[in-house]
Formats: sequence, C-alpha cells, structure tokens
Amino acid sequence: MRITNKGYRIPELDDRDFWDSYNFDIERLDGHNHDGVNSEQLTPGAFDPYKETIEVADWVGAGAPFHYDFIFPAPWDMLWADDEPCPVFITARDSEENIVYLEQGRAPSGLGVRLYSSVKLDLIVGVS
Repeated sequence: MRITNKGYRIPELDDRDFWDSYNFDIERLDGHNHDGVNSEQLTPGAFDPYKETIEVADWVGAGAPFHYDFIFPAPWDMLWADDEPCPVFITARDSEENIVYLEQGRAPSGLGVRLYSSVKLDLIVGVS
C-alpha cells in the first residue's frame, strides 16, 4: 500500500487490508476541510474570478436607471430561469476599490445579469 502526502491510502494488488483502506479514505474524504493538513488549503485568493471593466460609455439608457448587460463566460454561462435567484455572486468595485451595490435583474438573453445604476460609473465587475 502507498500513502499519499495527505495521508490517503492507495491499495496495491493483493493487499489484504484493501477494504480497511477503502473505508479509511472515504471517511477521510468525508471529514476533510481544506485546512492544509487533511487536504490542500483553500483561500479566497485561490480562485480566479472572471472580471470585466464597465466604462461610463457602456451604460445604456436615456436616464436613470441606466443598465448594463453583464453576460457570463464559461463556466458561469448557465441559464438563469425567471423564477430563480442569480446563480453566481457578483461584485462591483470603483476605481478606488470601493464596493458599489447595484440592483440586479435577469438579462434578456437569460445568460447573464442586467445591472442597474442611477449614475454612469467606471466599474470592475467580477463573478465568483
């Protein structure tokens, strides 16, 4: 039997304790918490969210509220049904990294979110 660097047991041919190792690994997988000891450590910075820059000229509308259709690329390009909440977490930040709270609605295509703002802003919008 081989043991991985995170302590998982990899049975080899003719191991008499195959089922013990198998059960051990299942329990270990079920109890892992990504703390860096029993599995790889995950931090918020470990994910690479999709980001898009919205410039003042990108906002559509003759008057408030202005809107911008934020269409997700893969892997977030899931359909958003009319009766469901937005399937992803969207953040918007201004040039000084301040979070800007925008009203959100379903984009007409169903593949993204329509963002609403009372003023036209330069923003960086991210999906995670």
